[in-house]
Amino acid sequence: MVKNAHVLRVAIEKGRAWGIECVLDGLSVETLHADRQVILSAGSIGSPHLLMLSGVGPAEHLQEHDIKVCLDNADVGQNLEDHLGGTTVGARVKDLDAIYGRLPKTFEESLDEFEQTGGGMLATLQLDAGAFFAVDPGFEYPQCQTFFSPGISEFYRTDGAPDRSRYTAGGYICKSRSRGSVSLASANPLDAPLIDPNYLSEPDDLRVQIEHVKWNIEVLNAKPFGKVWTEPRSRISKTTARLKRSFGRTLLRSGIPLELAEWAQKDRLSSVRSCQCTALTACRFATHRSCQP
Repeated sequence: MVKNAHVLRVAIEKGRAWGIECVLDGLSVETLHADRQVILSAGSIGSPHLLMLSGVGPAEHLQEHDIKVCLDNADVGQNLEDHLGGTTVGARVKDLDAIYGRLPKTFEESLDEFEQTGGGMLATLQLDAGAFFAVDPGFEYPQCQTFFSPGISEFYRTDGAPDRSRYTAGGYICKSRSRGSVSLASANPLDAPLIDPNYLSEPDDLRVQIEHVKWNIEVLNAKPFGKVWTEPRSRISKTTARLKRSFGRTLLRSGIPLELAEWAQKDRLSSVRSCQCTALTACRFATHRSCQP
C-alpha cells in the first residue's frame, strides 16, 4: 500500500500492462512495476479516465489529445449510468419535543457524545428506513428506492443547529435507461475528466421519477402519520423542463458505491485480448477470458 500517490497512467507495452506511473507525495513521478498483473479499480469515472490517459479508448478521441493509441476501443467512457435523485417530499413535525426530544445544539456536542458513548446523532446516517419497489405492476426488479430521513440529519443543518421541524422522503430510480459518457478534458492526468451524465435523455426515466414522487407523497399522507406530522405538499409540476431542473441532481451515498455504468454487453470486450489489464469498477462489467478480475 502506497500512501499519497496519484496514478497518472497505466504503463502498457506491446498490448500488456506491466505497471503504473504515479506522483508520490506530490513531489516526484515514479514508475511502479507489477509482479503479476495490474488491477485497475478507480471507479466508473476514474477507470475510463485512466484507460484513456493510458492509450486505451476511442482512437479518434485519444488522437485529439495527442495520446498514443495502444488499443482502439470505442466503448471506453461510454454507457455511463447514474442514479438520479428525485424531488424530496417533506412534512412538518407537529410536536418537536415529542418526536425528537433534546438534541445537541452543535456538531461539537454531537461529536463529544459519540466519542464518549458511541451513540447519538453521529452513530447513524439517519437513513434507517427505506423501501425498494416497482411502480409498474409485474416489473422484474425494483425500479425505485425511497429512504426516509429526519430533519435532524447532519446534512440538513441550518444555522449550525439541527432542524427538528421536518421529515422527508427522497430517493432515486434504481436502473435508469439514460446513458452518459466520460471523456478527456486534456492529456494532463491532473485535469478532471469531462462527465456528461445525460440525465433524463430517455423519456421513461422522467415518467418513473414522477411515479416515484407520487408514491412518496402517498406514503407520507398515510393515516397513521397524520398523528405525527402535517400533510406534505402534493403538487407536481406538469412542465417537463421544470421537472428536469427539479430532478437534476445526483446522490452521494456513504455506504455503497454508485452503480454507475454498464460498460459493455456480453462478449463486447473480445477486442481487448491483447491487453492484460483488469478493470474493477463499481459498474456491471462484462469480463472476457483474458480480462478476468
